[in-house]
Amino acid sequence: MKIAPFLLIGVMIVFVTPTFAISPEEIIEHTLETYQNKGGFTAKLTQTRIIEVLNRTQTTHGTIIMKAPNLFRISYAAPDSQLIVSNGDSVWLYTPELNQVQISPLMSSDNFLYHYFENSRAERLDDDVVSATQCYQLVLTPHQSDGITKRIKAWIAQDTYLPYQIETLDQNGNITRYTFSNVTTTLPADSSLFQFDPPEGVDIFR
Repeated sequence: MKIAPFLLIGVMIVFVTPTFAISPEEIIEHTLETYQNKGGFTAKLTQTRIIEVLNRTQTTHGTIIMKAPNLFRISYAAPDSQLIVSNGDSVWLYTPELNQVQISPLMSSDNFLYHYFENSRAERLDDDVVSATQCYQLVLTPHQSDGITKRIKAWIAQDTYLPYQIETLDQNGNITRYTFSNVTTTLPADSSLFQFDPPEGVDIFR
């Protein structure tokens, strides 16, 4: 049996794992340093919640103030008014429509924007653009499950290392996405913003 005198050249497909100039661990380190050094940030907030079992999407708008290490004020204005305030020790959740406020101790996971940066395994995805800002994109998998959060995605501005979008996926497949715009590190001087005095007549739950 003769073998034809020609060279058969196969097609080789090379799968290349993308390499990045900056690692996910370095991005997280810079993000945490920025939060501490700048003292926090303020932004307009759009929260989008995708409820898997109902195939329904809910969108709310408001503002957020984060002040290092554990002070925050999140105010939702539309479509339903709600206020969440932390003084570093306690968290108030005030819902005017229900005329009630829930008071609970501050848990480390309440500061979800930064808690998971310190307590997760990070992987880097392709860069993305959020609110007209070029961002690094990370996937965070918690080292220890809290029974609620399955994974987190974070979009961090490449020029400032401030968060521009955070997305959480819970164990039931529901997605909550927090998108920030007009992000600035200019913080209000009024410290009373991080305290809450329940209005007279409101129902209080602890």
